[in-house]
Amino acid sequence: MFSAKSPIESKIVRMFWNDGLLDILAGLGVLLVGISWHFDLTVMGAVAPVLLVPLWKPLRQKITEPNLGLVEFSDRQQVRNRSFLIIAIGSGTVTFLLGIGVYLMVSKQAINFDMKRIVQALPAVLLGGMALMTAQITSLKRFHGYAAVLIGLGIITAILMPGPAWALIAGGTVMLVSGGIVLQQFLQHVRSRTNVGVESKSDV
Repeated sequence: MFSAKSPIESKIVRMFWNDGLLDILAGLGVLLVGISWHFDLTVMGAVAPVLLVPLWKPLRQKITEPNLGLVEFSDRQQVRNRSFLIIAIGSGTVTFLLGIGVYLMVSKQAINFDMKRIVQALPAVLLGGMALMTAQITSLKRFHGYAAVLIGLGIITAILMPGPAWALIAGGTVMLVSGGIVLQQFLQHVRSRTNVGVESKSDV
C-alpha cells in the first residue's frame, strides 16, 4: 500500500504537510484526550479529537493555500492520502475506544498489577505507532520524534504508573508546541519570500 516514493515526490509531499497544522491538530487532539481522562470526562475524550478533523481543511485554505498554492498529486499519492485518512480515522477510533476501556479497567482495578502497567502504557504506545505511520505517509521526519516521545512516555507510564492521562498530556503538548513553531517558521518564510519579491519589483 505504501510503496517507496521518489525523492522529488517525497519533497512535494513534505512541502504539502510542512505547515505545522497537522502537528497542531494532532497534538491538540491528544492533549484534549489526556485532559479529559484526567478529569474523568471520558466521553469528551472520545468526541474532542473527532471534532478537530473538520478544522484542518478550512485552516489550510485560509493559512497555507494562499501562500503555497494548490498541490496536484499523482494518482498513486492520492491513493496513499486516502489510505492514510481511512487508516488514521480507523486507528484513532480503535485507540480511543480502547482508551476508554483501559481507563475503566484501571479505575475499577479489575485487572492485576502487571497487566495494569501494560494497559496504562498502551494508549501512548498506540499513538506512537500512529505517529510512525504518519511519518511514512507525509515524509515528515519530526513525526518519528513524536513517535519516540509517545512510546518513551508509554514506557515511563508502565514503570511509574501515574495513569495513562499524563503520557497523553505530555506527548500532546510536545506535538502542539512543535507544530506552533513549524507554523511560525512557515509564515516567516512566506513573509520573507513576499518581501524579496516586492523589493525585486521595486528595483526594476
